[in-house]
Amino acid sequence: MVFPNRGCAMSAAIAKNAMRLYGCNAETLLKLNGGTHPNARGSMARAYYSQRSNAGFRGVAWEITFPEWVAVWVASGRWAQRGKTTGCYCMARHGDVGPYSVANVSILPVRLNNRDAWRKARTVMSSSDVAAHRRGSGRGWSYREGHKSPYQVMKGETYVGVFKTQEEAEAAYASAP
Repeated sequence: MVFPNRGCAMSAAIAKNAMRLYGCNAETLLKLNGGTHPNARGSMARAYYSQRSNAGFRGVAWEITFPEWVAVWVASGRWAQRGKTTGCYCMARHGDVGPYSVANVSILPVRLNNRDAWRKARTVMSSSDVAAHRRGSGRGWSYREGHKSPYQVMKGETYVGVFKTQEEAEAAYASAP
């Protein structure tokens, strides 16, 4: 297959990795992606891969293939309004729990998805159980259960890093610009 926007044949890497990265063969990937390269800016394949990577970074299981993901977006009729800001739509997990799977996602306004996340965070942080509190967040850090370095530090919108202990995370937050 030749990419019309690049004038090059489908690379062996795309053919080799399509099933592993997108859950479908290369021909299906390219067809659903409008014949464009999977890394093309604004393409559905690039958006899928980005969301899948972000879920993995947050420790959320990903059980939805690219064809299933496209079907959810197409059925919603909201692809053109997809985004991260107010007034846009996003793919959200029901109750902000469980894996990304066809049975556990829907397309919601970003503000509703953010509301669910805040409700979940408040529940965890208001618990008197110390272990439950550690799964929540503190000033500038959040706990990611099951990771080698479970304390992730953000200062504003800036990613600072990940740390093994809460003390290291708090010190990194305090010293970050």
